[in-house]
Amino acid sequence: MEVIGNESFIELIYRLRNHRPYPHTLLYGPSGVGKTTIARYISKILELPVKQLPTTDLQGYYIHLALQALKPYTVLLMDEIHTLKDSVAEALYEPMDSFTYFGKPVPTFSLIGMTTEPHKLLSPFIRRFQIAHRLDWYTTDQIMGIVRLVKTKEWTDDAIISTSLLARGTPGLVCNFVTVIEGISVNGIIDIELVYDFCRMQGLDALGLHSQDRKYLQCLRYGRLGIATISSLMGEPEKGIEQQIEPFLFRLGLVVKEARGRRLTTKGLEYIEENQE
Repeated sequence: MEVIGNESFIELIYRLRNHRPYPHTLLYGPSGVGKTTIARYISKILELPVKQLPTTDLQGYYIHLALQALKPYTVLLMDEIHTLKDSVAEALYEPMDSFTYFGKPVPTFSLIGMTTEPHKLLSPFIRRFQIAHRLDWYTTDQIMGIVRLVKTKEWTDDAIISTSLLARGTPGLVCNFVTVIEGISVNGIIDIELVYDFCRMQGLDALGLHSQDRKYLQCLRYGRLGIATISSLMGEPEKGIEQQIEPFLFRLGLVVKEARGRRLTTKGLEYIEENQE
């Protein structure tokens, strides 16, 4: 298993690989940047057993049962850990601190929590993670490295570059693109024309924007709008817009968020003029 990016953090993991128990670790950042992959990579480096514990609808009484069933030094993975009920998070305080539950010993474990919304975690809960690491969007060069790592067919260089530029800096997205593009290839060679075909069928432009991104930009064409108005015009929930659409548009410099709402930048206005639908 090979991981691209986050080199300094990977170095830290290697230097801690013989430390028992491995420190409780919180991985946070936007969707698709490899939190789960890094978490599983940690357990591989440590050569320790791993168990994933679901967070949705998890009840406090189940925590004790789950912990008692662990092998010593198990790496316990909890994805979207911000969805835990506060009472359940609080039930983890004692086991994380002293590997006891209401004074009774439980097997030593290392909790690795993953979240896209760390601000929703209770402060005392966050403080119990000895390591907190933010995973951010990847550079284009890193995304190109991932394409070269996961591809199973022959790709031309320009096809790799174009596909990487579509990926919004997210490893998960580019892996999906590679799978689909290779699936639609006929002769086993992935060239730029096939990538263009893929974009046409997916409704993607050269920047990786899709129809909902363009619809969002059109909403702002005539002036500044608040998120509630944009949500109403698009028929999309505010949270979905804020998490899935806006971050990439902000990063591209097409939109800015101000106290009175969102507005197009000069670059955003130019994009709208050049890409009329």
